[in-house]
Amino acid sequence: MSEKVFLVGSRKFADKLDHVFNLCKNAGIRVKKGRDSVKKLSSEEEKNAHKEMLNRIDNSDIIYIITEDGYIGRTVAFEVGYAVGKGKEIISTENIKEAGVSDFVSKILTPEEFLKYVNDYEGIVS
Repeated sequence: MSEKVFLVGSRKFADKLDHVFNLCKNAGIRVKKGRDSVKKLSSEEEKNAHKEMLNRIDNSDIIYIITEDGYIGRTVAFEVGYAVGKGKEIISTENIKEAGVSDFVSKILTPEEFLKYVNDYEGIVS
């Protein structure tokens, strides 16, 4: 079974990302997020981690950006760009400061609004 929601966000907001992840799981939403580890990875481990994130995006319908004050960082910008190229819907918790990314955000939804939206989206709740 593929995950239908992929959560992305800067590691600076790991607590907020974990909170939204748990909200989704508790609501029965099929969800994945980026890696939990903040340890330094070798270049090969980093490459494999990026490949895994791209695979998770491929297997998702919606990409939900967790941000604070519009900040996303380079890795999230990369992931969003990849998702856009794959035709995924991009939703964010806030307006994104990065114009190249903000242009592709279809909706700004709080986590509570996002849960309601996803519950109405066919095939996402298990």
